[in-house]
Amino acid sequence: MKKFVCIAAIFVFLFASAVPVAAEPDIHAVRRGVVLIYWEGPAYLDGQLSDVRTSGTGFFVGAKGEDAQYIITNYHVIECFDMLDDVFSEYAREISSYYDLSDPTTPKANFPVYAAFSKGDMEEVFLVAYDKSRDIAVLRLNNPTTKRSCLKLGEFSKAPVGDEFWAVGYPSASDFYKASASVADIDDSTVTKGTISRVITESGTGNRIYQTDVNINHGSSGGPLVDSDGNVVGINYQVSLADNIFYAISVDDLLPLLRTNGIPYEMRTNAIDMKLILIVCLLGIAVVAFVVTLLLILKSSKRHHLKAQATAPAAPNGSQRAEAPPAQATASAAPKRKPFLRSTLAQHNNIAIELSGAPVLLGRDVAACRLVFRDGTPGVSSQHCNIRFDRGNDCFVLTDLHSSYGTFLASGQKLAPGVPYNLKARDSFYLGEPENTVYVDLE
Repeated sequence: MKKFVCIAAIFVFLFASAVPVAAEPDIHAVRRGVVLIYWEGPAYLDGQLSDVRTSGTGFFVGAKGEDAQYIITNYHVIECFDMLDDVFSEYAREISSYYDLSDPTTPKANFPVYAAFSKGDMEEVFLVAYDKSRDIAVLRLNNPTTKRSCLKLGEFSKAPVGDEFWAVGYPSASDFYKASASVADIDDSTVTKGTISRVITESGTGNRIYQTDVNINHGSSGGPLVDSDGNVVGINYQVSLADNIFYAISVDDLLPLLRTNGIPYEMRTNAIDMKLILIVCLLGIAVVAFVVTLLLILKSSKRHHLKAQATAPAAPNGSQRAEAPPAQATASAAPKRKPFLRSTLAQHNNIAIELSGAPVLLGRDVAACRLVFRDGTPGVSSQHCNIRFDRGNDCFVLTDLHSSYGTFLASGQKLAPGVPYNLKARDSFYLGEPENTVYVDLE
């Protein structure tokens, strides 16, 4: 027994050493790649000419070993600057009377965009390229700088749902003024952590968007979403504070813009792959140790059994003493079946969505719903109803979300809005029209 315990302990040690420990990025290194973006000038908003201040976050990209010069941010952070020529064409006289213009013929020269590195340290940046449909813009310093460093880009396929990610930005930048106290130092950027809950392919554009619970605020727009190695996998750009849902643009949608405009960048190295190789090797050692341990235990057990048979006293009738039959092993409990929401409608391609205690939304809202109906589907509201599985009571719980057309059971009974209704496996229900019937099941 002692030998078995020792060998088992060795196996546990080897196996434990092969399991990767959750890592966190070098936060200071990530912060060194982030900068505050600021602009102030005239803009046409809400039907009138206004003096506007916009700010957000950007991060530097560049070739390995080069000083930082190119900044990635959201297009909406610098959109008012980009629209200056149009505003001047309509309101040149009003703007000239309100602002002290150094050159009325070149509007953008009077209202530049700045990268703010710290209090009193701001440099003008120039718009190099942008993609409005993806809300991405690329800015450039006139000269490379050592005040910040470049971040590496990750890959869409290396950002699995459920893993932890970090967002870095300047949410307090919404109150930033050129003459105000500093909010632009490296240590002024905030860092928040969360997970990617799902990946959305945006209808019409094909953009790949991360839905996350990584808390960000509006000043963080354009900042990086990084993995545990500090690689940028997304660009933070949209917030739904009411629902505590946040969105980031996949870095894969940034790469075509960089390549088309010849902007240098560095992708993640093979360090992660080397880690995986090391982990696989350690796991292999652990498996070999386990097999050897098992063989030694079996061999030792057989040797002791033969020795016991040879020394066992004879029974009164001269036969060997009979051994007691082994106790019958108890049958393992049957695994619990998993709850699913299924749709056999043509537009859903026989989709199956696994349910849990968290409600799953059904409707036409692409950003919020897990089971999405096409726009124009008769009887279906934007966020029509939700469904969850109550493990404690072993039932499905369906709730109508005050939809315009109602949620119905298969019998035709209409659910009262906001009132949960229990379903069992194989029960079906429909949204607005019988043609929109789906069902729940345990599999």
